[in-house]
Amino acid sequence: MTKVTNISPGPRGLHAKDGLVFVDPYQVWEGEIDDSALKSALDTGWFTKGEKKAPGDEGDSEEVVGLKRDLAARDQQIAELRMKLEVSDTEIAKLKGKRALATTVTS
Repeated sequence: MTKVTNISPGPRGLHAKDGLVFVDPYQVWEGEIDDSALKSALDTGWFTKGEKKAPGDEGDSEEVVGLKRDLAARDQQIAELRMKLEVSDTEIAKLKGKRALATTVTS
């Protein structure tokens, strides 16, 4: 088992053996991951191996901690919107495929 901490201000994904896993800011994920996927995750600068404390636990001022929390919340909103956009794009592609098939069948 490998422990990885998301050290970025927003949720980030990594490719574990069971598939894509999203890890919230300063949360620790523990599980099975290939060495190449772990290296890729660490190379992004978003993750560190093992556990790391969240901002504020490192002596940041209240203002800095608040700003980091706000940024993390915005990053979460962006991630959620991107996932919704991906679902919408997939649905649009399916509908276009059905439309093209219907046009071909009726021609």
